[in-house]
Amino acid sequence: MSVIRNALAFSMIVLLTALLSGSSLNGVETSIQPEEFLRQVVIYRDTYGVPHVFGQTEEAAFFGDGYAQAQERLQELVWSALSARGRLSEVFGEQHLGKDYRSRLFRNYQAAEEKYPTLPPEVRRAIEAFVQGVNYYIEEHRAELPAWTPTLTPVDIVAIYRLSALNLALKGSGSEAAASNSWVLSPEKTASGRVVLVADPHGTWTQRREIHIKVKGGDLNVAGDMMHMLVWIGHNGYVAWGGSANRPDLVDVYEEKLNPQNPYEYLYEGEWRPMRVVKEKIPVRRGSQIVEVERELLYTHHGPVIELDRARNRAYAVKTPFFESAEMVTAHYRVAKAKSIEELKAALATLELPNAPNVVAGDREGNIFYVYYGKVPIRSEEYDWTKPVPGWTRETEWRGFIPFEELPQVENPTSGFLQTSNEAPWLVTPDSGLSDDPEDYPEYLVPRRLGATQRGRRLTELLTSKERFELEELKRFAFDTYIGMAAPLKELIFAGYEEHKDELGPLAEPTAQAVEILRPWDDVSRVESKAMTLFKVWYKRYRELGGSIGVGRRQEPTPSVEERRRAFQALKGTVEFMLEQYGTVEVPWGEVHVLKRGERLYTMGAADWEFQTVHMASATAIGSGQERYQDGIWYTHAGSSYMFLVELGDPVRAWSVKPFGQSGDPASPHFADQTELFSRREMKPLWFSEEEVLSNLESAWGLRIKLGTQALGYEAQLRFERPQEVRPRLAEEAPAPLPSGWKAVSPFLTLEPASAGVQGELKFYLPPEVGDAEVAVFRLSDGSWQQLETERSGGFVSAEIEALGTYVALAREEAATAEPHPEVPTAEEIFGWIQDLWRLGAEGQYGYRMPGTPADHQAADYIEGKFREFGLQTHREAVTVPVSFPERWSLTVRVEEREESIPSHFVRYAGFTPPEGLVAEMVYVGEGSEADFAEEDAAVGIEGKIVVVDVIAPGWPMSAFLTDALFVYDPGDTFAGDKATENWPPVNLDESYALAKRDGAAGYVGILTFTVRDNSQFLHWYADGAMPMLFVSPEGGARLKSLLAAGPAEARMVLTGTAGEGVIYNVYGILPGQSDEITVVHTHYDGWATNEASGTAVVMALAEYFAQFPQESRQRTLLFVAFASHFGRKPWGGGWGTYRGFLYEQLPKVVAAISVEMIGKQFKVIEGEYVDMGRIAPVHFGVRGGDRLLSFLREAILAHDLQRSVVTPRLFGEGGKYARSGIPTIERISHNAPQFTNDDTPDTVMVEVLRPTVEAFIDIINRIDATPAGLLK
Repeated sequence: MSVIRNALAFSMIVLLTALLSGSSLNGVETSIQPEEFLRQVVIYRDTYGVPHVFGQTEEAAFFGDGYAQAQERLQELVWSALSARGRLSEVFGEQHLGKDYRSRLFRNYQAAEEKYPTLPPEVRRAIEAFVQGVNYYIEEHRAELPAWTPTLTPVDIVAIYRLSALNLALKGSGSEAAASNSWVLSPEKTASGRVVLVADPHGTWTQRREIHIKVKGGDLNVAGDMMHMLVWIGHNGYVAWGGSANRPDLVDVYEEKLNPQNPYEYLYEGEWRPMRVVKEKIPVRRGSQIVEVERELLYTHHGPVIELDRARNRAYAVKTPFFESAEMVTAHYRVAKAKSIEELKAALATLELPNAPNVVAGDREGNIFYVYYGKVPIRSEEYDWTKPVPGWTRETEWRGFIPFEELPQVENPTSGFLQTSNEAPWLVTPDSGLSDDPEDYPEYLVPRRLGATQRGRRLTELLTSKERFELEELKRFAFDTYIGMAAPLKELIFAGYEEHKDELGPLAEPTAQAVEILRPWDDVSRVESKAMTLFKVWYKRYRELGGSIGVGRRQEPTPSVEERRRAFQALKGTVEFMLEQYGTVEVPWGEVHVLKRGERLYTMGAADWEFQTVHMASATAIGSGQERYQDGIWYTHAGSSYMFLVELGDPVRAWSVKPFGQSGDPASPHFADQTELFSRREMKPLWFSEEEVLSNLESAWGLRIKLGTQALGYEAQLRFERPQEVRPRLAEEAPAPLPSGWKAVSPFLTLEPASAGVQGELKFYLPPEVGDAEVAVFRLSDGSWQQLETERSGGFVSAEIEALGTYVALAREEAATAEPHPEVPTAEEIFGWIQDLWRLGAEGQYGYRMPGTPADHQAADYIEGKFREFGLQTHREAVTVPVSFPERWSLTVRVEEREESIPSHFVRYAGFTPPEGLVAEMVYVGEGSEADFAEEDAAVGIEGKIVVVDVIAPGWPMSAFLTDALFVYDPGDTFAGDKATENWPPVNLDESYALAKRDGAAGYVGILTFTVRDNSQFLHWYADGAMPMLFVSPEGGARLKSLLAAGPAEARMVLTGTAGEGVIYNVYGILPGQSDEITVVHTHYDGWATNEASGTAVVMALAEYFAQFPQESRQRTLLFVAFASHFGRKPWGGGWGTYRGFLYEQLPKVVAAISVEMIGKQFKVIEGEYVDMGRIAPVHFGVRGGDRLLSFLREAILAHDLQRSVVTPRLFGEGGKYARSGIPTIERISHNAPQFTNDDTPDTVMVEVLRPTVEAFIDIINRIDATPAGLLK
């Protein structure tokens, strides 16, 4: 590009940067006045300060949108208004005259004013309502604002949109390197079966803001990152969209020949044409005076003249598709309303959307889409359009625009994903269907320099790494900081070091230390990484020395001697710098790479722009080597600027995070609340449904405000004479002593400010235990509670209120009785029992209580002792069972001269080897199917060999349970795409083991593909002693398969021990009732924490609670059953028929049974590690019996908020034994990933849910006790 063209691009980018700091508008008369809008809109702000504008009409919603934006960024809006009009210098002085000149030269406001009447009526109504919202705020706060603060006009909005489009055009042709990512996955690529989109625009960090605009009952409901009056990255519940910068040429410079006899004429097709000349008078403030400065604006038919060369009789005019256009706001409006990919494409087809280069999108129907977007002129390919072209010939005139349908685009690729990271369009997915020959595209559409990017390569690698992805994995991909260029550069460093280390002298030792820090580095930028700090410093020096390998630079298969020496010199310089600056070469990256927000520093683990990671937090300016560095600290100021993830479904779920909070006010709690999340690489929810917004509310503003939900325990309808901001707050503790004889049966609700008058209705929902007690609503006034006139209807009470303040629902307490009210054991007490049971085996030989061991017998003693301590009658039952106690186990594999020991673990009840072990050839049979065995048997034979099998346990998807669900309680909508089980059942273990025995295998080695990388335990599968069996971990399996691939392998399996018969104990606790009918409360005490100390502890808590009641309080006997832990192929596995024990004898008297198992956190195995999801594992309640039993369960789940619960008629645990005997049964069971291994420690128990689970079963048992047996079936 010529100097002139570069100068043009630079000056225009400066202009548009100034102009695009916000949107601006001015008051106009419309048919609807603000008072009418105010009655129809509420601005809710969530706990992150994000506005959710809920309007009864579209115009009311846009009014609220304008008001909300003025609340947050009025200064930006006003600056934008003055910029768009070219009147900055009138207010702020002569230093802004150049900006005003350029604004007027490009006719920003004038063209918008001319085009405004041509916009669709619904778009004009939206703009005018938005303007009224801004102006209402200005007038409301006029006394606090500078006198010169203008009200705004609808034309300002159009002018700002025009400038956005001009800015896009110039950036597309400019030299700044863009860096953004967006990607979308089809339902076939996600575990939930829903479209997921992720967007991450990169740039210099500014005060970005989110917004959610919703028209109740209308077709506008959009949320995401705000641009002007709408959202430019986000979703509307049906469609989600994001993008990244591309490189079409949208601006041309025309060289015009001037008439030497008349400098206001230019040559075109052999004739002199007159320029259009405008004498523009610009008001300028000089001190206290306003003077007019006249500037001459010149135009050819190509566009404004930006430079004159009188000496050569030349002028240079700019042509851009957006010079006279004003349809950008209409396109933006239609994108926000698109309900499908087809509707989105129709909105994009106008080619008017600003800030929409590469677009990726998906819709709720499962479609995904990409387009290399732009309003690209069709030009003659005889000219180099990167330079000024002759303006005197029609050969350089544009020939229309490339139609939208002819732009490079991809829809629903078989790969199941699309990603755009500023690369060439054919690289967005492996099967794009687009030509990969750059010559097939005009240079002005897809420049030849546009190829692959490191971010695009990394995202493609991640998104092709498996078939389907969990949401947590996709969030982790968004924060990926793997540096693709690090590996070859490290090899260069090491090569240079080995060649020149003798030259180091006194630096030898610290340099060797630095090299040893770099060697094991996994090339991932992290807060704690010392290698990242060294690499950053080294790369900077390497580039300063002229280094040629790296991002966007020449790659050498074998770096030259000179390059290796340069790398060594950079390494030496790095060590010198580190020692001088920090006194050591061991400096964690997060200590020197920070984000400063206000006065606080936040650690940033992401990498700088030059390293081209997917996630960026950069001290280096995007597209340049300039960095913010001072006194050993890099201050980040660019990179990932708005990170957004959405899963489209019904309901939709979305998350986001920004480097800054929603507010630019340092005094606001939302100035840096997201900065903390951003530093930790976490996202916050972007709430969308009304219930979500009301449940996560900080404040609400309006005339007519609805607050609360049934789940929160209250609802309020408030009416004010003037718009009021209300801040609701809930508390469990009373702010003042309650009236004597009353107790709280609702949360304490404070509506602030307390001084505000209101007319409204307040409703509190009552818990079931309130029963028929007298209930009233009270208000706290001057430190005492005042009873309000209260109405009760069904499950709630309500009262009219006339002021804000603190309210509560109170119920009359019953008179005290001689008997103390029984106490439910605390969560701490229950958890203590779990820890006690777990410890009994945790330190033993096997790390858990193996059935039949002394620790197992001690557990029976413990449970029986607790039953006795609580006051129960007890019975202990000895059961003789097969036992197997391994003593030694190992696996060694030899391939040629290479021998390697593979960590392994025994399979319970497997056969033993001779003491010296089993030595045999080892063969790999894949997943161990019939076909796998047949193929391997035909190739090398199975008999006498040790088979290696990939053991698969994909888990059960929640969808398998939801199809026949009787009831689901998942208020957070977390089940979509989740799994009910993570590592159970192993789907191919039984079959592959049977085939191995059939074909005469000598031993079996199972590779656990479904657990954490180094875990070789799976202790919930039981062999039959027919052959030796070992399990190996995923890491061990990878090493094992690598050895097998290298050639014939011989293995030595060692598994020795003793087997025979042993004794286990079933423990019973009995609380007699008034009859001999029995309700059973059942568990089993497997040897870990979640499985099954947690279920056992819940049953113990129920026993302690009910033991506090006298016998006459119970209709039926309670029989608490603690069965011994699993010990293999149980003789009663198929029913009671073969097991004639104590419980079997009681069955005729049992009228109902409850089985309780496993109260654990949910963990996912992600990249070979357990990831705590921060919630309970999905809870399955199986129920067999009548409708009453189901209603008891459903009401208990709701009353005690047992979230993530699904009820089906299926029984998977020990409850099935009772149901098969015709006994009405409720069974609670869940699974988490650490179960069946020694990773199942007390840390895996969901402590918060222990007591609510106990309380729920108390309700169920009491209701069963009061119900005739016949009605339970």
